[in-house]
Amino acid sequence: MGDDGVADTVADLFGVEKEAALDLLERGEVTSEDVVAYLAIQSFADESLETAEHAMMAELLVRLGPDTPVPADVEEVDDDSYRAFLDDNPHAVLTVWKHDCDPCEAMKGDVAAILELVPDGVAVAGVDGENVPEFRAAFDVDAAPAVLCFRDGTLEAVATGRKRPGELGALFADVYDAPA
Repeated sequence: MGDDGVADTVADLFGVEKEAALDLLERGEVTSEDVVAYLAIQSFADESLETAEHAMMAELLVRLGPDTPVPADVEEVDDDSYRAFLDDNPHAVLTVWKHDCDPCEAMKGDVAAILELVPDGVAVAGVDGENVPEFRAAFDVDAAPAVLCFRDGTLEAVATGRKRPGELGALFADVYDAPA
């Protein structure tokens, strides 16, 4: 949705001017995760909630949710560490994950099967797509999930959207000259 869309939503929900909403976003007092949580609670509530109660529930939802969308079975790297990871692992698969991403959630159910298809000698890591602007800019990634395959330190292939294990197995075989 972007900051502009989030600001419009905040302005509509709380009756503030769009500039005030943009200021709240810029200062980090309101995040896109807060707005998503607020709207999620609004859509599931059986009855109308007071605004303060609703906001408090959204804050709890954000705070109690997982800190990262990267699956537990996968090493997480960020803007401070991805270059070192790629330097140490010239053959690597990096996947961009996001919170509140249905295709990401669907792929998480296949992580074990996907990891079995990664050829020997190829390192695997994941990034939280909302917290790696440098990584996204460096590799022109604006979608999640996105699977980036590096060979000899060079980005060789990018697959975006939900991919099933067989599709990724074929991609890995092609990029890394491994049996499918």
